[in-house]
Amino acid sequence: MLAQEVLFAIVDLNVDDGVRVERHPTVREGLVEVVVRGCHSDLSSVLTGRSNPYVLGMDASYIGGGTWLVKAMMGKPNADLRVVVEGGRLLIDVVESSTSLDSDDGNLPTVKALVEGHTEAVRPNTVF
Repeated sequence: MLAQEVLFAIVDLNVDDGVRVERHPTVREGLVEVVVRGCHSDLSSVLTGRSNPYVLGMDASYIGGGTWLVKAMMGKPNADLRVVVEGGRLLIDVVESSTSLDSDDGNLPTVKALVEGHTEAVRPNTVF
């Protein structure tokens, strides 16, 4: 994977070695949701209400057990949020958004089709 150019650094925070980051799929254009697990630092005081030229607003909600839900509303379509743990540091940066799309996205059924049972049957690719 190619390194993305950092447009704006947001957070560089010391964290424990066991901290993990999971990005949720995008459900609303411009909204980035990330789960940070195993982090006992107060992310709310660092992130909530924060904005910059690329991010309209951020929020960090503590769920419990060292788990945080971090949300950011991006203000520019060419920007994305990168949240990673590297070398015992939680890094949150604004980076250039990648334009690559998942090749499977074109064949996804709608929610209505799933509920009503009107989806195409897919032939299994396993042979018994």
